Amino acid sequence: MRKFLLLTLTGCLWSVALFSQIQVTAPVKQDFTGPMGFLSSGWMQGREAGSRESFMAADYLLSQMLQLGLQPGNGAGYFQDFDIVRYQSAGSSLRIATPDGKSLSERSFVPGRDFVMDAGPSDISVRAPLVFAGYGIVAPEAGIDDYHKLKVEGSVVLILDGFPSLGKSSLADPASAEAGIDESLLSLKSRRNQAFSHGAKALIVICSDKKLAEYSAESGNQVPETSAFLSSPSPYPAYTDHLWALPDDQPEIPVCYISQRLAALLMGSDIAVFAEAEKTGDARKVDSPGPINNWQIHLSATFQEERLRGRNVLGLIRGADTSRVVVIGAHYDHLGERNGFIYNGSDDNASGVAGMLALAAAWKRSGVQPPVNLLFAAWAGEEKGHLGSRYFVNDHDFKKSGILLNLNFDMISRSDETDTSRNILSIGMLKGTNDLREMAIRENRYLSRPFNLDLWETTGGGGSDYAAFSLKKIPVMSFFTGFHRDYHTPGDVFTKADHDKMEAVLQLANRMLVAYLSEIIR
Repeated sequence: MRKFLLLTLTGCLWSVALFSQIQVTAPVKQDFTGPMGFLSSGWMQGREAGSRESFMAADYLLSQMLQLGLQPGNGAGYFQDFDIVRYQSAGSSLRIATPDGKSLSERSFVPGRDFVMDAGPSDISVRAPLVFAGYGIVAPEAGIDDYHKLKVEGSVVLILDGFPSLGKSSLADPASAEAGIDESLLSLKSRRNQAFSHGAKALIVICSDKKLAEYSAESGNQVPETSAFLSSPSPYPAYTDHLWALPDDQPEIPVCYISQRLAALLMGSDIAVFAEAEKTGDARKVDSPGPINNWQIHLSATFQEERLRGRNVLGLIRGADTSRVVVIGAHYDHLGERNGFIYNGSDDNASGVAGMLALAAAWKRSGVQPPVNLLFAAWAGEEKGHLGSRYFVNDHDFKKSGILLNLNFDMISRSDETDTSRNILSIGMLKGTNDLREMAIRENRYLSRPFNLDLWETTGGGGSDYAAFSLKKIPVMSFFTGFHRDYHTPGDVFTKADHDKMEAVLQLANRMLVAYLSEIIR
């Protein structure tokens, strides 16, 4: 027995030694250029969620996983199907009741010109007083609380689009490290949730005429033709889209976008004050927080819904411990086709899903069995609200396997316009995971040309598929190389990709994954 125990202990120590010296050669260009080029080709028609081409893309991804020798990642299969609901406006109106009780006719306010109702998911009928709440942001770490001592329960909250001044932080980059603020707190979703949590019945957002023109009252919402991160306009028409959701999503309070002209009427001010507020980031240029002229707002809208299907593609490398898993994911959908233009989505996000497959290829080539399961996931519906990753996390059986970490790849083959050296890499991590931050800094030093790292934290939520994991307080590492003028336009094509930078991103990601797995088994 003693000899058996000694041999067993020796074997365990030998296993630990092997795991602590994991050797996996990083992916190279040949691992990702083929999948990236095919997924972003015209044959895929932009891979919009629920479309025929999205299922063609899913079949292609399955073929790649089979060729690599990945095992089924969803029980006995590779596909994880789920329902998607798409909403479209069927009519809307906005009226104002004056202080003397008279109602201004809805004919005075034209959908699409004066206001736009955010589509769905349920019909809207709201009548309530109006309260101004600045930018509608609550960000304690930045000393911002637009609801401080403000009573809005039972009211409609009116807020400014854009962001408040954050000291040294640029208004074009409100989530910069200098601001010390979680980017998710500045999102419209967060502002919507803040209005709801304070008891508001609806949220009204004051927009510039240009931005309001980028919405359509007839077809739901529109993705702006230019990004808030870009300085130059896009040569392409605005991208028309609807509101998308999972069937079990909780209804949110209605959101209405109004013109600055209508806002000036409501607030009894000159339209120029809104431009001044936008320039300075100071809501006081418009008005002080509180009720507005005793107005009563009447909002109504009806919506139609359509049921579609989404499909995640999941492949597995089985680990020594199958009760724990690291999820390595990227979304494969993009924006589809509009107005005769194909939104190929090479960087966003054929690059990310091709990078995910390249990491899988590298690990399979190595012959190394990881200490825990590695699940390689291609998410559907990220562009429609992170639908696929949200469904996966909500459906995951945490009693069967715990998720230790999520690696997310979203836009890793281009650079920000200001990154002339093409050497900036952004990595988002869950707040408080300082070990991952230190690991990124350490492993980056080993690169032949280390990145200029932009390391930032999220407390939950965010702009990509890592959000579903971070909201569950699961550590994340989200890799991103920067916005560019082709973001969400038909100009995002394969020929503009920076394959050298993408290869370096995957080299660092692989080093961090190896280091992480080596640490957890010590």
